[in-house]
Amino acid sequence: MASSKTGSPQPPTSAKTATHQGQAKPQAARGPAAVVRAGTAAAREALAAAKSLPGWRAACTLLGSALVAGNSALLLESRGQAVAVRRRIDGAWQQPEPLGGDDAAAAVAALKKLVVSAASGQQEPEYEISARSIAARACRMAARHGAAGEDLLVLVGAERPQDERTGIGGRLAATLGGLVPGFGRRKAAVHAAGGLPRVTLEPTGPEAAARRDALLESAGYGPACEMVAAAVQERAGAILLEAAPQAAKVEFDVDGVVTPAPVPPAAAVKGVVGVLQALAGFDPKVRAPQSATITALVDDKPWPCSVVARYGSSSVRIEVAIDKRRPTFKTLADLGASPDVAARMQEFLALESGLLIVTAPRRGGLSTLFTGMLTAADRLLRDFVLLEDAAAPRPEIQNVRPVRWDSRTGGTPVAALEGVLREYPNVLATCDLEDKELARQLVAQAGEGRLVIVGLRGADAADGIARLAALGVDPQAIARVLLGAVGCQLVRKLCPQCREEYFPALDLLAKFKIDLGADVTLFRAAAAGCAACTGTGHLGRTGAYEVAAGPTLRAYVAKAADADVLRKAAIKDGMVALVRDAIAKAARGETSVEEVQRVFRKG
Repeated sequence: MASSKTGSPQPPTSAKTATHQGQAKPQAARGPAAVVRAGTAAAREALAAAKSLPGWRAACTLLGSALVAGNSALLLESRGQAVAVRRRIDGAWQQPEPLGGDDAAAAVAALKKLVVSAASGQQEPEYEISARSIAARACRMAARHGAAGEDLLVLVGAERPQDERTGIGGRLAATLGGLVPGFGRRKAAVHAAGGLPRVTLEPTGPEAAARRDALLESAGYGPACEMVAAAVQERAGAILLEAAPQAAKVEFDVDGVVTPAPVPPAAAVKGVVGVLQALAGFDPKVRAPQSATITALVDDKPWPCSVVARYGSSSVRIEVAIDKRRPTFKTLADLGASPDVAARMQEFLALESGLLIVTAPRRGGLSTLFTGMLTAADRLLRDFVLLEDAAAPRPEIQNVRPVRWDSRTGGTPVAALEGVLREYPNVLATCDLEDKELARQLVAQAGEGRLVIVGLRGADAADGIARLAALGVDPQAIARVLLGAVGCQLVRKLCPQCREEYFPALDLLAKFKIDLGADVTLFRAAAAGCAACTGTGHLGRTGAYEVAAGPTLRAYVAKAADADVLRKAAIKDGMVALVRDAIAKAARGETSVEEVQRVFRKG
C-alpha cells in the first residue's frame, strides 16, 4: 500500500471519535492471537521489524479479534495513548469505539510497521493472517494523516480456499485485496458449455438468397461464421479485420476495449474479408467506404450486423458491428445519467425551438445517447423527423418519422430536408452530422421555431460545439440558437459477480479528489474475472455525461473560441465535467478508479 500522505482521504472520523476518551468504556481486543505471514520480501522485512516491538502480541490479538468478528476492515485512530477503532461489517463502517488496554497504542505502532510503500508498477506488500480454528485470510495495511494524527487502515480479505493459501514465506495471489464475500474463490473464465454458438451468416437486400448460395461453398464462409461465433462468445461488440498482401490482423472490441483475437493465416483472413464483402453486396470496383447490413443467425436467432469497409492503397479494413441485443433503454437514467443531468436533458427536450448538440467520441456512445434522448422526448404532440442516409439506417423509434436520402444513388441530405420542410415538422434530428450545407440549414431552422437535435463525433460537449462551427456554420448563428451540448463518454461497468472491494493507492485518490466517506465503497475488477464476464472483470458499459449551457458559453461561442476556451466557459456556467461524473460512478461502485484513469488518461 502506498505510504501515507497529508490530506489523503479515508473514511471520515465522526465528531465522537475525536473525543472518544470517556465517551464509552474502552473495550480490550479479545480473541485468539492471529498468526501473520508475509508474502513478499518487502513484507517479510516489515514483519520482522514489527515483531521486535513490545506491542506485537497485542497487535496479533487485535487481528485475531477482527477474524473472530468477521470484520472486513479496521480503521485505527491514534490520539496519543488513546485508540479508537471503526470496524467494517457487511460493507458498512460502524461507529467508532474506544479500544481499551494499556498496550493499545503500542499495538497500533507495531501494525504501522507493516505499512510498506509499493514501488511504481509493483504489487503492494501483502500478508496472510489466521488464527485457531479460523481459516487464513489476506491482509493489507495503509496509513494516512487524519485531522488529529496518523490513522491506520487494516484490510482483511474473506476466507481463502485451502489450495490457495500460502505457507510461511509463500507468495500471496497477485489479486489480493478483495473484501467482498467469495474473495479468493473467483472462478476462472470459462466459455459457455457446448463450445461456440452455432452461427450462419445471411446477406440482406436484393438477390440475398442467390448471393448466399454462391458463398456457401467458398473457402472463407466457414471461417467467417466461426469468427463471428467466437466474437459472440467473447461478448465482442465489433470485429476489426485488416488484410494486407503480407499480413493480416483480427481484433475484438469488448466493452470498448480492443484486444487481439487469435489470428488465422493471412490467406484465411483474406478469404473471410472477401466473404463479408460479398455478403454485404459491396462493389469491388469502388474504393470509397461502403457500408451495409447482414444477419448473423446465432443459435437460430437473428442478430443484425453492420459491415463497413474502408480501403487503402493495398489493404482493406472491415469492421463488423454486432447487435448483441442490448437491453432497451427506456429512460435517461437507464443510460447512466444522474438525476441532475437527466432533468437538464428533459428541460431541453421540452422546448419548442433551439439547437441541442449531442456529442461522443467514436464508439463512445453517441448512437445510444442520441436514440435515448429521442425516446425520452414527448413525441405524441409534436411531429419528429429523423434525417438519415438510407445506406446506414438507424433502428426505428416509435412516433419518429425517418426521412432518408440515399448516398449510393447520389441523393443529398439537403434535398431530403427541403422535401420534409414542406410538411412543417416540429422537431428535426440527425446523427453523425458531417454535411456542411445540412449543418448550416439545420442551425437556420433552429432559429425559425423548430427544435433541432444534432449528433456529432467529438471528445466532449465543448468539442462538439467547436466541430459544428468547423463545418462552416456561423459561430454567431450557433450562439443565438444554442440551448446546450450534452457530452458522453462510456466507461466499463464492473462485473457485479466478481468485483473486489479494495483501497487504492493514496496518490490515486488524491489525484481524483475522492473522499472515502462512510457511505463510499470502491471496487476494482477481479484479475481473473469469472464466467459471467468471460474473464474480463467487466460486464457492459455505462455513460458519463456533462451538460454545457449558459450565457458565458454562448458568449464565447459567438467569438469563435476553441474547444479549450469553451470548456472553461461551460465550467464557469456550472458544468460538471465528464471525468467528475465518471468518478462519481466509481464512488458508487459501478466502475473503478482505474477504469476512469484508463478512459480519461489523455485528458
